[in-house]
Amino acid sequence: MKVVFLQKIPSVAREGEVKEVAPGYARNFLFPRGLARPAIPEVLRKLEQQREIRARRRAREEEEARALAEKIDGLELVFQKRLGSRGRLYGSVSANAIAQELGQRGYKIGKTQVRLEEPLRELGTHEVEVELATGIVARLRIVVEGKEVSKEGTD
Repeated sequence: MKVVFLQKIPSVAREGEVKEVAPGYARNFLFPRGLARPAIPEVLRKLEQQREIRARRRAREEEEARALAEKIDGLELVFQKRLGSRGRLYGSVSANAIAQELGQRGYKIGKTQVRLEEPLRELGTHEVEVELATGIVARLRIVVEGKEVSKEGTD
């Protein structure tokens, strides 16, 4: 029996793939769980329409990501962090802090899009990448500046 898979099933088929399967497997496992449908013309047409819609949506999202990448590429963000008595930072600049700063400037970027292996814990200028879509990356300059902590009230 020919079926169209509606979801990916590891080591069996990918979504949208048409395969020949045993009739019992289709009736008793695939169809009741909504994993596949019979490969009849109307199901194939509907599947093709869904593919086209997804392709158009993906193209639109990529175009928006490219436009956003052009806007933020080379952008410089300055973070002021407190310094301890020995000139070391009390905190760090995380991917979340970078995403929030970009959000305050009107750019909608999630913290998972900021490629930062570890939070920035050193003063100076750092180059950070933001992955806006697959293969679309913008580079930001992050400047971490220190501000002195007042020593009033200490012995």
